[in-house]
Amino acid sequence: MHDELIKRLRISAQLADKGLVITPSICLEAADAIEELSRTQEQWIEQERNALLKSIPKWIPVTERLPEEYKDVLCYYEYFRYGDFNCMFRTIDRGYYGDGIWGGEAGQGHKNKVLAWMPLPEPPKEEDHA
Repeated sequence: MHDELIKRLRISAQLADKGLVITPSICLEAADAIEELSRTQEQWIEQERNALLKSIPKWIPVTERLPEEYKDVLCYYEYFRYGDFNCMFRTIDRGYYGDGIWGGEAGQGHKNKVLAWMPLPEPPKEEDHA
């Protein structure tokens, strides 16, 4: 598409250099080529944007679904802390779900309640450290 657009613009410039009148059809063809190129690029950008948004991990509410049993996941949870604080806190940590209960750090504490979770990313490969 770029090559065709460049070709039409060069023809227009050559005609103008020779003092010839540039026909409206040449200008319209170049304008059409620019519009088509813009549409194609906008569609590609939108497709790439959508693919990227789909690849970003999102929090999954436990009311929506639970993770695979005994598989470590990242948990967003609340727990009650006694002492000088005596209040509920919310935090993020690793945990797992199995046999109807949450384990790991997310399963510790008083009145703990996991609100949402997401899969953990894949760990780095050895060659990524080199």
